[in-house]
This record gives sequence, C-alpha cells and structure tokens, in this order.
Amino acid sequence: PEVIDETKTLEIVKRLNRVVLILK
Repeated sequence: PEVIDETKTLEIVKRLNRVVLILK
C-alpha cells in the first residue's frame, strides 16, 4: 500500500502551480 505524505504532496502541488503560472 502506498502512503502519501500530505506535506510532500502539498510541496509538489505548489511547485506544479508555480510552473503553470510561469508557463502561462
């Protein structure tokens, strides 16, 4: 079973959001 850390997912989401904003 995969355990997802909320903190890690939040960091990834933040990074993705930054990249998306930059690309836009």
